Amino acid sequence: MFKFNIPDVPENLKNYFSRQADSLRRLRNNLLNIPFVKLPHVVAEIPDKETFVGVEFNLDVSNNFGDLDNNINRYNASGLPEGLTINSSVRLV
Repeated sequence: MFKFNIPDVPENLKNYFSRQADSLRRLRNNLLNIPFVKLPHVVAEIPDKETFVGVEFNLDVSNNFGDLDNNINRYNASGLPEGLTINSSVRLV
């Protein structure tokens, strides 16, 4: 708690600083209650791969991404060529 014991500080200035200190404490408490977001990140780039039409293609991407807990439980992909999909439960393209 902030205390102002300086005798020559006007009372209205003491009140001002006291209100500012209270506001800062409330702000600090609000910031401490914000949930921490654990965003995924790229660990290693996915290398270019080639395949041929009609040939089964599998690519394990589980080691290419991570998060702070290393527990990513869902993957998705966009912009894949026609016929190519991702199986998010087994992390295979």
